[in-house]
Amino acid sequence: MIMYAIMPRIATNLSLDVLAARDKLRLYLSQKDRSESQLARQCGIPQYTISRFLSGRTKTVTPSVSVVLSYANIGINEGVDQLYSEPVIKAALSNAWDGTTQGMERIASTLNALAPLLRSGAKA
Repeated sequence: MIMYAIMPRIATNLSLDVLAARDKLRLYLSQKDRSESQLARQCGIPQYTISRFLSGRTKTVTPSVSVVLSYANIGINEGVDQLYSEPVIKAALSNAWDGTTQGMERIASTLNALAPLLRSGAKA
């Protein structure tokens, strides 16, 4: 008799970032007057992926959900704390920031403008 380990398909831990992304995706669909099916076709993923994410059955950001969030220009903060501790990020921010509030706002604005490109993995 062969025994198989039962592995959960969907993680059970739910972060506030995932909840916020879910709400933002609902708002995106409403503001753009799009259905889940229309968005799925535009993203090239199955409609049930969006449905499961919005209903809460999918509790994490899977690669397919990430495609949808990227298409809708919705960022997620998972892993940002680790990013802050990376020396290369600290060095880049130190080089870019002039120490002023205006400089900080320019860096934030630049990162927000580049977010879709950065999330897509495309070369700048």
